[in-house]
Amino acid sequence: MSIMEEKESEELSFPDWEHDFDQPPKLCRVLKYDVVLPSSYNRLKARLSTFEPRDDDIWVVTFPKSGTTWTQEIVSFIINRCDMDKNRVLLDQRFPFFEADLFYSTPIRPTENVVDWLNHAESPRLIKSHLPLNVLPNKVNERCKIIYMARNPKDVMVSMFYFYKMLRSKGFRGEFSSFVAYFMQDKGVKLLL
Repeated sequence: MSIMEEKESEELSFPDWEHDFDQPPKLCRVLKYDVVLPSSYNRLKARLSTFEPRDDDIWVVTFPKSGTTWTQEIVSFIINRCDMDKNRVLLDQRFPFFEADLFYSTPIRPTENVVDWLNHAESPRLIKSHLPLNVLPNKVNERCKIIYMARNPKDVMVSMFYFYKMLRSKGFRGEFSSFVAYFMQDKGVKLLL
C-alpha cells in the first residue's frame, strides 16, 4: 500500500511559527508513514494515486536541498546523449516534480496537473520526487529505475536555511537556531519548497 491509499492524517499546528514566518505553512502528518506533508495532500492523494509507472521511468529521489538539480542535469545529459538543444528545455519540463501539486498552489503546467501530464508524456520519463522511498507508489519501487541522493544533514540545514531566507513567499525571518530546532523536531520545514 502506498501513501496515496492512506486515509488517516492529522492537521499540524505550530504556534511558534507565527513568530518566524510571514505565512506559516499548513501541514498534516500522514500517520501510517509518520510523514509530514502539506495539507493539500488530503485533497490531492486520489489524483496522485492515478499515476501509472512505466518500466523505463527514471526517478531522482532526494531529500530537499541534497543535490537534486545537479543530479537531474547529469541524468538528463546522459539520457539525451549530451544533446544541447534537448537540454536547453527548462528542467521542470524535462524532469517534472511528481508531487509539485502538493507544494504549489497552481500546477507547473497551466492546463493540467503533473500526474496527468506525466501519464501522457513520452518514454522514457524523467521524474523528480522529494517523497521518502517507502512513500512512493509501490509500483515505482518494483518497476522503475530510482537514483537516490543523500547529503550530510548539517549541510542540508544550512543550505535550506539560506534558501528560505531568500524566498519572499516563505517569509522565514527567524534565526538559524530556530530553524535548526524546527528541522530537528521534524516540524515540516524540510517540506516547504
